[in-house]
Amino acid sequence: MTLNCIIVDDEKTSRIAMSSLVDHSDSLNLVGIAESGEQALELLDEKQVDLIFLDVMMPSMSGFEFLDEIEDNNNVKVILVTGKKDFAVKAFDYAISDYLVKPVSRNRFKESVQRIRKSVSVGSDSDFPNNLLLLKLIRFMHSRDMNFLEPVPSRKSLLGYTYAMLTDNLDFANEADALDILEEAEDNEILTGKFVDTIYLCNSCSNSYLNIREVCPNCDSSHLVSNDLIHHFSCAYMGEISEFKAAGYGETLICPKCEKKLKHIGVDYDKPAAIFNCRGCAHSFQDPLIRAKCLNCGADQKVEHLVKKEIKRYHLTAKGKDMAEGNHYVKIRNNGEQMPDEGESTDYFIRALKNEIKRKSIAEFDSSVGMFRLWNISELYQRIGNAAKRDLQKELQQILSNDLAAGDEITFWDYETILVLFPEQRKEDVESVMHKMAERVKELIKDNFDDFDLELKMAVLKVKEDITYERTINELLEKASKSNV
Repeated sequence: MTLNCIIVDDEKTSRIAMSSLVDHSDSLNLVGIAESGEQALELLDEKQVDLIFLDVMMPSMSGFEFLDEIEDNNNVKVILVTGKKDFAVKAFDYAISDYLVKPVSRNRFKESVQRIRKSVSVGSDSDFPNNLLLLKLIRFMHSRDMNFLEPVPSRKSLLGYTYAMLTDNLDFANEADALDILEEAEDNEILTGKFVDTIYLCNSCSNSYLNIREVCPNCDSSHLVSNDLIHHFSCAYMGEISEFKAAGYGETLICPKCEKKLKHIGVDYDKPAAIFNCRGCAHSFQDPLIRAKCLNCGADQKVEHLVKKEIKRYHLTAKGKDMAEGNHYVKIRNNGEQMPDEGESTDYFIRALKNEIKRKSIAEFDSSVGMFRLWNISELYQRIGNAAKRDLQKELQQILSNDLAAGDEITFWDYETILVLFPEQRKEDVESVMHKMAERVKELIKDNFDDFDLELKMAVLKVKEDITYERTINELLEKASKSNV
């Protein structure tokens, strides 16, 4: 789950420091910076805000005076950021979420954000940003007796279309979230949609401004020249039209093989195909690749890897009207909820491995831990984009879990590394299971991306009571780097 946040601080150096911390967090999206409480109130009216990093000592309006102004806004979490510890007691009288003392360390900042994310994930349904946006939208439609929510073409929009109220409350980079919210609302029968258009988006940044072109399969250059192929019926010679013109005069076609004049297409000759010549590498070919270059982020991708979306006009249902009036509530998913939280999953795995090491010190049994390294998977991730990457990781975790026993644990350590813990299982038995799992991974990649050859590496170690979990993982990394499956 990504939280929209703002920074409120009158000191420039503090604003820069906090901005840097936010920029390095995958969990946060900075939607505004305010130099005063008054500016922050304006941002709250204009933006969808989930979290506020708030300074205390500010001129004209202190942090606590600002909190008094927004006391009815229970949906926004607040982290106080101040140079003094003296305000801690008063701060918690306001039920703020956390209290950071300047200068804020990266670890303390990360810990605070993780705590906020967990509190949001277990809180009331109304705490979810996408639900708040949807509620805002349907109340907007209902209060104005809008029969339809129309997509409006716009050159300034990420998608090429905007939706009133919805895209207005999303950052430019996150406008594609509007389509996910509308799809979820339709699935939950809050809205009904009628097809208007199909769009294709960049798989890296979801931008619709794409340059579609034919490129050379050898060097990816779009500097191509095409010529018709001529097939002469009489002597069966086939060559580029330029060969037939070179042998004749002007536009007259003369066969370079038999030197006969070609007069009538369909009688003397035909044009069965075209041949392309690359001006970049001089390669000749018949079938160019079709690629899409994003004019926003520069990603160059195959057209089949673009994200296909439908643009619809939406009507508010009776269920949607009930929701707008507060008589009904439906929770929709946020983008970040599609997969388990990687950080929490990794933390749980570490705890399980530590526990297994501790158990080994007091009992005699064999346990094993394994690792897969998807050595060149980053090349594929770059080609298919973030959304497809998440889907692929989810599918990988699902198929690998099929071979695991009930007590086994699996996690993505990072984007290319998978760790598996096998409690009370011998290394020899685990190696056999891991080889089966490796074959499943290779089959999945090959079935979905036949032009990509996955380089898969694997390692298995016994869990030992005298080796820490850090050293165990480091030994797996070293062993896996030298292996091939």
